Amino acid sequence: MKLLNTGFDNNSTYFEHNIDSLDIPSIFIHGVGLDNTMWLPQKDYFTNNKIVVYDLINHGKTKSIIYIFEDTAYMSDCNDFSILKIQELKNLNLQDIKAKITAFADKKTLIKFGISFGSIVVFLIIYYSILNPIVNAKKTKLNDMNQKIEETNIFTQEIKGIKNKIKKLTPKYENYSTLFHTRAEVEGLYQTLSEHAGMNNLVITKIEKQTPKEVSKSEALEASSKKKKKKKKKKSTKKKSASNVAYYTIPVDFEITGNFLGYIKFKRALSLSQKMLNFDKETIKVIKGNTTGAIKVNGVLTIVGLADEF
Repeated sequence: MKLLNTGFDNNSTYFEHNIDSLDIPSIFIHGVGLDNTMWLPQKDYFTNNKIVVYDLINHGKTKSIIYIFEDTAYMSDCNDFSILKIQELKNLNLQDIKAKITAFADKKTLIKFGISFGSIVVFLIIYYSILNPIVNAKKTKLNDMNQKIEETNIFTQEIKGIKNKIKKLTPKYENYSTLFHTRAEVEGLYQTLSEHAGMNNLVITKIEKQTPKEVSKSEALEASSKKKKKKKKKKSTKKKSASNVAYYTIPVDFEITGNFLGYIKFKRALSLSQKMLNFDKETIKVIKGNTTGAIKVNGVLTIVGLADEF
């Protein structure tokens, strides 16, 4: 929105106003880097009031002002002041400079110039002594924060990758341990028995896993030291706590038919396996009426499992 009257004055300053009387108007002056358009809301609001807005030098529609001096005597003074020789400048002192300046400009101009120059100096002092260090400190903190965020993201990705690798790893002790660590290994035992029996022309007609039996840590120590108890203790009906259980023995009832030589080879193959298998009970009978010398073996095979899984 523009006011009623617009144009340029004798100094090429762009202005707008709605003055139609001798009343004193309100003058709106914009900030550095802006122009009169910053007062658009005020132009709207003060339509019925007397207001003036204009663009400062080098802002908006007001361009750099070139003053044309018609006073030849004044121009002559300026020329005299501007063509000082180098040698004269070397011999100048403060009093000479002061005299030249006062001869060149009046007191009011010097005051205005001093105020403007002083304002610039004060601004620069405030900026470089107070504002600039604060801004630089903020920038340093922001850069440091962004760098740490990037490093954190990299570490997070690395941690995820390492966790995935850990999940795929198998503890080395499981590869060399003679104990059964999981229920899946126990189920795999049945497949192993069937494979060895088939390779030796045997048939497993029965294989049943019985209830696992707890072995406490004290019982395991006594068994390892082969110390016999002097007095028989009554069996405790209380269930052993999980923290006191050393391992479990798992009895497996089996029945196998075939020839004797095949059964011997079958047991030898089991003895070479990595896992611990104990034949606690074994009965071998020759099948009557069979001319091939077939036998039937009934027994109990015991395996040992860890407490955490069973």
